[in-house]
Amino acid sequence: MDFQDLKVLILDDDERIREELSEFLTRRRSVVYSEEYPTKAFNLMQNKHIDVLFLDFALPEMDGLVVLRKMQQLYPKVSVIMISGTANCNLAEEAINCGAAHFLKKPFLHKEVTQAVEQLDLYR
Repeated sequence: MDFQDLKVLILDDDERIREELSEFLTRRRSVVYSEEYPTKAFNLMQNKHIDVLFLDFALPEMDGLVVLRKMQQLYPKVSVIMISGTANCNLAEEAINCGAAHFLKKPFLHKEVTQAVEQLDLYR
């Protein structure tokens, strides 16, 4: 799948995840930004159009569900894919109920990322 010109923000405190996901998406010709801290991500989004946010649950400053709720208020057209190393059905359900389009458990496969992005409604 070619994600040409898709603008993606990866918000995760794990540098390895940010690098691997960024490399995967860049090879598919997406424009990729990555941040470790939610406040930096919000600042970036004031100046950049973002189509898709890969959002980790466990973050410094605030947890991913708080970030998700704020994103839904400020940037309701951004599609959010929540990612977490925690295999917790309640967390996945809450993320979806708060507006996440998908929930991926770390470590995830490139195939899972591709499927999640392909299923997004990027024209809402």
